[in-house]
Amino acid sequence: MNRILTILLATAVILSACSHRTSQDFSEYRDMAYSDIISPLVVGYSTHWDEFSPKDCGLSDVYGYESPCASFANCDIDGDGSPELLIGDDFGDGKYLLYDIFTFDAKSGSAAHLLSGGERDSFTINGSGVICETGSNSAFESFVRYYKIENAALKEIEGPVTEDLMIPEFDKVLRYVAPTMYVAVGSDGELEGQLIKTFDDCYLIEVQDTVRIPKEGVEVQLWSAYDGRGVIYPISPGEYKVFAAGDIDSDTIGSIIYESGYVPDTYPCKGYAPGRFKIDFDGREGYVAESDFSWDYADRF
Repeated sequence: MNRILTILLATAVILSACSHRTSQDFSEYRDMAYSDIISPLVVGYSTHWDEFSPKDCGLSDVYGYESPCASFANCDIDGDGSPELLIGDDFGDGKYLLYDIFTFDAKSGSAAHLLSGGERDSFTINGSGVICETGSNSAFESFVRYYKIENAALKEIEGPVTEDLMIPEFDKVLRYVAPTMYVAVGSDGELEGQLIKTFDDCYLIEVQDTVRIPKEGVEVQLWSAYDGRGVIYPISPGEYKVFAAGDIDSDTIGSIIYESGYVPDTYPCKGYAPGRFKIDFDGREGYVAESDFSWDYADRF
């Protein structure tokens, strides 16, 4: 339950941080509506869709394949000062495909689902806010359509439109599937501790003990195992395999032993794949099972 709550809070905070204020401010309602869309997607990836499907969440079935490129972004397509929610695959280097596009309808106070795609149907956006839909009905029939957003609804327009792509600033879904923690970082870049609570003039943090520190010069950051933050350590005594890659069928390259009666060794976390932590092992890249190891923002032994 704590992991799910962390996911819900993390997605709500990141969407709020990415949003922009408008003259008639509906941003709080928009952020809540968008968070209600992203949170089930993150939970679905965390549980491998055991409890529900993407379709149950009103999203494209393509997310059921759990692509590591799955991402979301807040991006103002139509230039009205209120960003749309884009969900799809971000492949890096400006290459992406969108499968779901939402906008916020201020009249209804809810998110409007403008477009949903799939394996044969996806979207990109150009520099003037035109949505390009590319798809196929069969191996022999394909199509391209163009849309603009007007008053929280789609309007199909004449094509072709050949301007450069708009490149949204994406955030990976796996960043929130991986273990995360809010931490306080000082102006010198030094880690102060885990954030427990925020007050008007100070932060309550925990290192070994719980202390209050002034807000001035302190930045709150979301640390995730996905970004190679923090450390991992074995949960209980035993011998644990180290794998060559993040997939289930990868070869074993060694093992980590945690002896009973001793403090466990900690290992800097170098990244995250679904169900696996990435570490440096004997001078090479290795992966260990998330079920056998615990993640923390720092070594607290």
